[in-house]
Amino acid sequence: MSDHAILGWLLVVSIAIGTSGLLVLGLVLGGMLRECQRLTRAVAGLVYQESEKTRAVINAQPPA
Repeated sequence: MSDHAILGWLLVVSIAIGTSGLLVLGLVLGGMLRECQRLTRAVAGLVYQESEKTRAVINAQPPA
């Protein structure tokens, strides 16, 4: 094999490895995004529950 052929194969292999790595990172990022959205909704639900409890306590106290 000539030097140009070896460099060509190296280029093809490195592009293939880089592209597959980017695809794997994209899949991992998608999973992380779904997990962040799930946690955000869970925390928002907890905040809403606590705000309702706080509002109920404030409304239950007699005016000063």
